Amino acid sequence: MNFVNLEFTPVYHMIDASDSDLGDEQYRSDLLRFFKCSEYNDTVISIRTDKLFHQLKEIPDFMQIFTLCLNNPIVSTVGNGKVESVCLTLLFSFDFLHLFISALKEYKNNKNISPETYEKLRQLLQ
Repeated sequence: MNFVNLEFTPVYHMIDASDSDLGDEQYRSDLLRFFKCSEYNDTVISIRTDKLFHQLKEIPDFMQIFTLCLNNPIVSTVGNGKVESVCLTLLFSFDFLHLFISALKEYKNNKNISPETYEKLRQLLQ
């Protein structure tokens, strides 16, 4: 997973909700930082998303999360009810990115996702 940055902690979700412009700007910055991009590049992000998905789909902890993503109506429609990289698109969204990066860090460091992080993701994905 050296093509994504797990050496930082996203902060966008800590910004006061009353300052949505600042929160949105920080989210975009955190997302670019995660993808190791200095500016938005759809091609690079798409390639890295597909590469990440193909690595993660082999890991049972992440397959559980991807399966939960199928509860989302957009994901289930686009993915035809199958686990596909569109699950990552949801997990890269504003509501999920900080938790998903935590899950990736935990797996990288411990070879599993903590029950607390999994439960937070599960609750959001319902």
